[in-house]
Amino acid sequence: MTDKRKVLEEVVKVYASIERRLSSENIPPCRQCGSCCNFARFGHRLYVSTPEIMYFRHYVPAKTELVNGKCPYLKDSKCSVHKYRFAGCRVFNCMMSEELQSEISEFAVKRFREICDKHGLDYQYIDLEQALQSDIH
Repeated sequence: MTDKRKVLEEVVKVYASIERRLSSENIPPCRQCGSCCNFARFGHRLYVSTPEIMYFRHYVPAKTELVNGKCPYLKDSKCSVHKYRFAGCRVFNCMMSEELQSEISEFAVKRFREICDKHGLDYQYIDLEQALQSDIH
């Protein structure tokens, strides 16, 4: 049986590693402006992994859907779940090179896969909209 508490602790460590890396690269902190939450405008989709979904749902249990290509947690042009946001949200910084974003994303994906392997979880890396409708807890 999976020890959910340990999975959540490991997700926090991955997120902390991302934040340390961004800080070491002198990337300004996220302004929570909500620009990156408009997936349609940027022409991208946010993918999330099993451990991230578990972490997010632990703190933000409501299921919801994308609205007009925007993150459903965008409220008044601000991220309403900033503290619990996914790795992709942490990495997609308006003031960072795409190369560095890719490097940090690859690190995070690798770590989330390792967490799944360690705890016997089915690894999924799925679009946010699918994740919000999934039964992963």
